[in-house]
Amino acid sequence: MFTRRRAAGAAAAILAALALTGCQKPVPEVTALADGAFVQIPASVFCFGGQRYTGPGSCREAKVTRTVTVRPSSPVSLEVPQEVRQHGWYVRLVGANGQITPGPIQKDSSYFKLSADFGQASSLDLQVVALPGGDAASGQPSGIWELHLRNRDVG
Repeated sequence: MFTRRRAAGAAAAILAALALTGCQKPVPEVTALADGAFVQIPASVFCFGGQRYTGPGSCREAKVTRTVTVRPSSPVSLEVPQEVRQHGWYVRLVGANGQITPGPIQKDSSYFKLSADFGQASSLDLQVVALPGGDAASGQPSGIWELHLRNRDVG
């Protein structure tokens, strides 16, 4: 009888733990294909419907950057999930000096392809930025995914 109670208590504890972890909604991932490498990129910052980014802690944050080593000028393909596509998104390049160069806003498209143009640099940082409601002027992004491209030709 005592072992049944223990087993039942352990089972209840496991179910409670699973229920609690199930409460966290999964963050959408962006997929990248670069120089033969397939990479799933979790969001560094993501605001679910009804949330607005007003500063640290206002949305789900987990600073995550994936790194892929590629040949110069090789194609880099990005795919966003439907919930990002429907509101609009864009890719921006972040230079070594912190300069940000945004690309065109993508609406009704899940895919974007660009060339790994390193110039004289040894790496290139890309960010996929999800727009809140598809309007760049409406405030902070609702999601950011980060990809670090390393130049294969540089030691």
